[in-house]
Amino acid sequence: MATIFQIAVVSSLAVISRQVHAFSVLPAAPSSILRQSSNHHHHPNVNTAHGTMQRQSQLFAEKKNPVDELSEERKENLFQFLLRDMEVEGTPVLACDADQAHTFQGTVWTVMAQLSENDIESKACMVLQEMSIDSLQSFVDDFLAIKANERLMEYLPELARFNVTLLGRGVGPALVVETSNRTTAELEAVAKLESTFSDPNELTWTAAMKAFVARLGGWSEDKDDLPNPHAYRLAGSWDVCDTLATFWVSVCELLAQPEDVLGSTILCLPASKVDSDDSDSVQQARARFAATTELVTESLFMARGQDLFDVSYLHPLYDRDNIHLVDNLYGHLPLLKSVPALLKDSSAYDGNVDALTDNDLKLQNYQRRSPLPAIFVRRQSKKAKEDSTAAVFANLSKEGKEALQEALEKEMELV
Repeated sequence: MATIFQIAVVSSLAVISRQVHAFSVLPAAPSSILRQSSNHHHHPNVNTAHGTMQRQSQLFAEKKNPVDELSEERKENLFQFLLRDMEVEGTPVLACDADQAHTFQGTVWTVMAQLSENDIESKACMVLQEMSIDSLQSFVDDFLAIKANERLMEYLPELARFNVTLLGRGVGPALVVETSNRTTAELEAVAKLESTFSDPNELTWTAAMKAFVARLGGWSEDKDDLPNPHAYRLAGSWDVCDTLATFWVSVCELLAQPEDVLGSTILCLPASKVDSDDSDSVQQARARFAATTELVTESLFMARGQDLFDVSYLHPLYDRDNIHLVDNLYGHLPLLKSVPALLKDSSAYDGNVDALTDNDLKLQNYQRRSPLPAIFVRRQSKKAKEDSTAAVFANLSKEGKEALQEALEKEMELV
């Protein structure tokens, strides 16, 4: 079983990792990456909604490590001893060739997704010789901060049983990922989630999302005179670890291909079976979606991927004011209260802004209401798109709510 597990994990990213190696786009993240991310040098007006996690992560990172007092020879000997000890106890020791932030993130989340499939306790040791220990430590600190965020953990309970540490507190470049046995309460939560979410179907999911993208064709426009072909990828389960793994493999794929071959990826996620008349189930679906997008954003900023990609989050029940009430939230639309000012400042909308009601303004949500939850990842445009919010709103206003809802429901019938 250990051998099969090792092959499955390493081979899942080996080809992409080798392809992307030549690009050298995203360097390994230093230990101070979270503090750097909080400044948003390239995105001064973007809020990632994880200020609390950043502060918590800094506290974790500032603890003194006694390993720093050891000589390099002593560290190496201890590292090899601990690896042998792992093998003796039957823990899979995985040699991973990730050498940059994006391949590292993809590898770690792939391992976590596979461990998450089992209800019983599991462990894997990942040896990452090409990554600095500071980079591994930053991931450990960030994950600790995520687990300390009660708001996220309430809606992403599958993460609670995970523990991620440095092998031997950092004597060598290796991560230990562990899961505990699922408790009775966790088993019940998993059973509920499994019954709530639909199973992946590549044919119907892709057809539904293609219909949505074709209807909102503004996303299909060329950038810098180059075509922008879409790839459609599917997350295999509702588990957020699988979402992160598929997201980062998609990022690796984008970096491995020229823009004229692959310009963007639409990652389709399992849809929850929600009764639109049940306000509690609607709220639960929205809350889990919001937590998932926040975790993806946190992961992307940790790897500084926001400088290379634009990300848009989509959901059948998308409602911006029910996501997170902060301005300029990365990957999301502007808050409802911000829309009138944007319309007034734009020449793309020629209607009477002052006459618009809240219901009128809520039409903006339909540009993100897709037949499936999805993450739209595209390369950053070198040309600034002016008046995009106002232009899209003008088109949505012409369509009207009834027509937009009818079109969405027809697309959802394809799923």
